[in-house]
Amino acid sequence: MRFGVIINVRSRRNTRLLPALREAMVGRPGVHAVELDGICGLDGALRDLASRGVRLLVIVGGDGTVQAVLTHLLSGDGCGFDEPPKLCVLAGGTTNMTAADVGVRDRPDRALRRLIGLPPDSIDLRATTLDRHVVEVVRGDDPPRFGMFFGTGAICRAIRLARRSVHPMRLGSSAESALTLAGVFGERLFGGGGERDRVMRGDDIAIARNDGPSVPATTLLALCTTLDRLILRSRPFWGDEPGTLRCTRIRYPAPRFWRSVPRIMYGREGRDLGAPAYASCNADSIRLEMDCPFTIDGELFESSRTMPIVLRGDRRVRFVRF
Repeated sequence: MRFGVIINVRSRRNTRLLPALREAMVGRPGVHAVELDGICGLDGALRDLASRGVRLLVIVGGDGTVQAVLTHLLSGDGCGFDEPPKLCVLAGGTTNMTAADVGVRDRPDRALRRLIGLPPDSIDLRATTLDRHVVEVVRGDDPPRFGMFFGTGAICRAIRLARRSVHPMRLGSSAESALTLAGVFGERLFGGGGERDRVMRGDDIAIARNDGPSVPATTLLALCTTLDRLILRSRPFWGDEPGTLRCTRIRYPAPRFWRSVPRIMYGREGRDLGAPAYASCNADSIRLEMDCPFTIDGELFESSRTMPIVLRGDRRVRFVRF
């Protein structure tokens, strides 16, 4: 088994763990490591690893790094790979939602030591792999992007707020998510009227499921994912139809929203929350028309009603867990 290791040296946890990561690979045959400054040079790095016969690609970075690797591997010629390699995601970034769900829950240097030390044949055991659909995002005529989570509305405003006021505290992604949610809740509850309060407003978004009719509505937030668990181990979806994508939409204003937050986050009794304000379903494709920002795995992008966004869940990737 030939390993490829991609380390994003800009990812927050990696900045202090880089010496330990390097030490974990010293003297290990068959391990080919690449250190990248952000995602610059990613295409060339992947092509080099493909030419070396790499079958398992270890990604040491955050959600944005994983999204960039998925986009390169699943677009065009796949950066020289005949088929996407198995992926092992180690939590090295500011946000590590993908690693928490389909990756390895351990400090990256310790996880890397454990992985490299496994007998090569054991990595092919079914018990250590997880097949998961990937969210393909196509905006108008732009090239597709691939990731594990799409969100819009209040989700994007909360990300911007967290980057300005919470991320500098360097608390860890789960604690930062909880603090952001608590801050928004506090200002809404006590009428602060500040930036956190402005997170909770509506956007005009029209959504169509599986080529069905478009349903416009003032929307607080909408999300689409193939992950089982999101931040704080939440599971904010409760649809039971067939489909590769899990989708949830909350309209604005949403009745009893703050009292319902725990039930929304963990998908309990979703149908009793006050339909049609709260809706969740599974789908194979979603089409959105809007002019508000959206996020793919924490990276923010702009939208326009002249460039509809189409989400699909056709592609699959195999993740390694241990």
